[in-house]
Parts: sequence; structure tokens; C-alpha cells
Amino acid sequence: MSNKKSNKTQKKRKSSKIGLSIRFILIAFMLVIVSFLFWESASLFWIGMLPTGVAWIIDRSRQKSKTLTVGAMNFAGCFPYLMSIWMAFDPAVLSARYLDDPLTIIVIYGAAFVGYVINYLSVSGFSAYAVQRAKDQILKIDKEKKALEQRWGKKVNGKTVLDEKGFPTGKDKTIEEDNDDEESTSKAPA
Repeated sequence: MSNKKSNKTQKKRKSSKIGLSIRFILIAFMLVIVSFLFWESASLFWIGMLPTGVAWIIDRSRQKSKTLTVGAMNFAGCFPYLMSIWMAFDPAVLSARYLDDPLTIIVIYGAAFVGYVINYLSVSGFSAYAVQRAKDQILKIDKEKKALEQRWGKKVNGKTVLDEKGFPTGKDKTIEEDNDDEESTSKAPA
């Protein structure tokens, strides 16, 4: 029964990979055709969006958050120039003028840099927040532990040896005994 299921899942995976590769080839083909038809806009777009391609290559996360952040800001830098090319009487001349002008590339790549900065600040800010929240949670647990020890005595601190039925024997565990207990429970068969 499990062999039939695994064969079916393997066939589905192969068919989905084939479907993805066909879809990718179709999208790439359409992009090439659109790039040739609208080469004035496409030339500025592809050169302007190079930082997004670099972000896609170096971003190893599954969500590709860096790629999305840099790509959005990079597109925001390209968009005004693309709009003026689309509205121009002679888009080929304007596209060439924009590609020759260093200020255009600086503005577009500067917007991509802002995307990198936004990504860096948001990731570092969130990680600092998460670390601080975890530290606060640890302090809260320690306070609750101390309150329980004050209320119920030292027998609730987890260091008292229990018999088979779960009652305290009166002895306290040492550090070595505690490590031995952890090793024995980790080696026990499931």
C-alpha cells in the first residue's frame, strides 16, 4: 500500500516539475518577445533592475524577503524613467539618453540601496525585539519559579529525587545525577 502511495507521489512530483519547467520556459519566451517588441523600455528596465537580480542570487531564504524589498524599491526607482519613455514622442532617443546619463543609474541603483537598508533595518530590528522578548520571558519564568519555591518549599524546584510513585524521597539531585537522568531518558527506546 505504501509503495503505491510513494509511486503516486513520485509521479505527481515529476509531473509538477515538468509543469513548472514548461511554465518557466513559456514565461521566459514571453519576456523575450516583449523585450524585443518594447526594447526601449526593456533596455532601461533590465539594466535598472540588475540589483534585484543580485539580491535574488544572494538571498538564500525561502521567502526571498530581501529580493522583494530590494525589487520593490528598485522598481520604484525605475518607474519614473519608464513612464517618461512610455509618454515620449521618440522613446528610443529618450531611452538612450537615460542609459547614457549617470544620474539616472545613480537614482535607480540608489533606490535599490534604500531597499537593502530597509531590509537590513527591519531584520535586525525584529531580531533584537525577539531576543529581548525571549529574555523577558525567561525573567518572568524565573520569578514564577521563585514564587512557587517560596510558597511550596524547595521540593518544587525540580531538584528533589522522586520515588517510583512520584513522591519525594528527601534527597536532592546533584548536577551529575541530573545529567545521568537526562542521558538515560534520551537513550531509552521510544
